[in-house]
Amino acid sequence: MLLSDPVEQLNGVGPKRKAALASLGIDFVRDLLFHMPMRYEDRRSATPVERLVADKTAIVRGTLEDVNRRKAHGRQNLWITTAEVRDATGSVGIVWFGGWANDMTAHEGRRIVLCGAPALKERVLEFASPAYKILPDDPGEALLPDAEWNRIVPIYPTTEGLPRKWLARIIYECATSPTLRVEETLPEPLLAKRNLLSLHDALCGIHNPASRQEILEGRKSLVYREFFALQKALWEARVRRAAPGAPSLVAGNRAQKLFLRSLGFDFTPSQKDALHEISEDLDRKTPMSRLLQGDVGSGKTVVALAAAAKALGAGYQVAILAPTTVLSSQLQAGCERYLAPLGFTCLEITGGMKPSDRKNLLARVGQSEALVLTGTHALLEESVVFGKLGLAIIDEQHRFGVTQRSLLRGKNERAHALMMSATPIPRTLCLALYGDVESSLIKEKPLGRKSVATRIVDVRRIDEVYRYMRKEISSGGRCYWICPLIGDEDEGVLSRAKDMARHLRGVDIAALHGGMPAGEKKNVMARFAAGEAQVVVSTTVVEVGVDVPEASVIVVESASNFGLSQLHQLRGRVGRGDRRGVCLLLDEVQKNGVGERLAILEKCDDGFAIAEADLQLRGAGELTGLRQHGEAGFRVANFAKDTHLLEWAKEDITWLRERNKR
Repeated sequence: MLLSDPVEQLNGVGPKRKAALASLGIDFVRDLLFHMPMRYEDRRSATPVERLVADKTAIVRGTLEDVNRRKAHGRQNLWITTAEVRDATGSVGIVWFGGWANDMTAHEGRRIVLCGAPALKERVLEFASPAYKILPDDPGEALLPDAEWNRIVPIYPTTEGLPRKWLARIIYECATSPTLRVEETLPEPLLAKRNLLSLHDALCGIHNPASRQEILEGRKSLVYREFFALQKALWEARVRRAAPGAPSLVAGNRAQKLFLRSLGFDFTPSQKDALHEISEDLDRKTPMSRLLQGDVGSGKTVVALAAAAKALGAGYQVAILAPTTVLSSQLQAGCERYLAPLGFTCLEITGGMKPSDRKNLLARVGQSEALVLTGTHALLEESVVFGKLGLAIIDEQHRFGVTQRSLLRGKNERAHALMMSATPIPRTLCLALYGDVESSLIKEKPLGRKSVATRIVDVRRIDEVYRYMRKEISSGGRCYWICPLIGDEDEGVLSRAKDMARHLRGVDIAALHGGMPAGEKKNVMARFAAGEAQVVVSTTVVEVGVDVPEASVIVVESASNFGLSQLHQLRGRVGRGDRRGVCLLLDEVQKNGVGERLAILEKCDDGFAIAEADLQLRGAGELTGLRQHGEAGFRVANFAKDTHLLEWAKEDITWLRERNKR
């Protein structure tokens, strides 16, 4: 049996089971063996009945007694089977629901082993539908280990049409098969240096462990392999990009200086340092690949536009990719404000353009004219062909997957690339996902930018929130209200806007949601920016890039549904002008852990500290778009707790290269 064998070659995998496995991403034996357990149950030793504890998983061995099967009252097809299991210390009740337990009456008086967590029912412990196995009649006959019993049993995540018991059995059979052939992926020197198990032994240690230590050693070896494979790919990408062939944009220095003089304000020290690093990269003939990080409001966009001015001044084209139409429009407005007065052409491509307008735009982009083109996913379409692309800028890059970023780079593989992120990325994740790029950091916020006051408010006080909004609006402020993405996005936004209209009579309230055409979204934000609308009710489409200086209040509904970093992003939409910004986090504060978690935002205004807390609390998840990094193949690694293994992998790439040179 090879890891590359299709799962349909295994016994018991018919078309339906094959489809169910495929829904979990399992098509080959390799996928099956890399389907990781979510937990383990130690089914090697039994607990005496007298020592059972409510809600704690335990194994019980004894004799099956008092079996009774009856039809549930008022439920024609539901059967209930009750019984007791007795050992030398006492007895405990069991109840099974459903026809599958019909045959338990035939086993009365036989020895049985069961596993589950008993619940306290009317002051008596009772197992509900536990896993069980009928034992041999001879007490002296040993119970041999199998997929479910007398070993440390892995419990796997599954899906509809894929019984957990069946999935555990087929993985067990693969992991213990004498015909299994697993090709090692790591060089022997690394196995020895880091004291790692072979790939075969690591997989066996995960799926058929002899001890808890074997699970830990197996997992360590698999996590290291994932990180090593990624770091190797990142190093190879860096080597490929190190080859010459990119345009040197040094001829655009004069245009960049004109751009900086036209701003009317000075860059902060961090902005100056970041621009200096970017400009030095753009002068070289090797393609730049740089990540520009900075907290909310730190001024990343204007630094990126300064880089764009240099590319345009050197006679090259610039592409700016944005994750949302709202942000694309905001970036286009920035280009018109800062680059157009210098004589540069600024265009935007959208999905809803008239065919004739689109044709004319593509014709211009296909020529060698120096211009900047802003857009969302429409920018990635095959029909968009640049005549002379020199710089690609990806804003809020974590909102795009690896494939999408590669598509933009593919417009000209030798073009310089600048990625921006207002969601600070913890060092661990930066090492893992951006190990092939250089990094620049803008530390300060622009002069005069105030901290946003953040308060947690119980949802039962929503009327007080409405009254506070009315008071703020009456003094010239404007408000955002953010709805969670639960159920129908359009319905949630419109329902909240309707309710708000009843409480804030006379206030112009605009609704903004993902289902609206791009033109309508632009119109809503234009009305809000002009003060014609005083409130925008929206989803997180306004999370990044939206700049309305008069906006002073943002209310986030059901705040516990958002990550801390995302909430930090959202509150960055207010307090960008002369008015003090206020962020109100609305939720059921009495819920377990809600107030404690959200309180981090009340106390902390440091985006990087918040990102680290988010990583610990929620994992990588949305923090860096890790869900879109399926190409990286992370199935075992946990970025929050496996940092040392990531460091090992990064060190070992260099160590192995130096060793092979000798």
